[in-house]
Amino acid sequence: MTDIRTCSECHSEMNFGYVIENGMEYYCSEHCLEKNMTMEEFIELYNNGNGDSY
Repeated sequence: MTDIRTCSECHSEMNFGYVIENGMEYYCSEHCLEKNMTMEEFIELYNNGNGDSY
């Protein structure tokens, strides 16, 4: 059984997208992500793959 992730912004079910701080928030698209943070903020959290956001 697979856990279904839900976008924190639009509440759509997700098969792919953005994971923030190891699952604190999920975003299904860049559009939903950018309603909550800038792409620059996400890139800082991503930290070249060393952060808890991907």
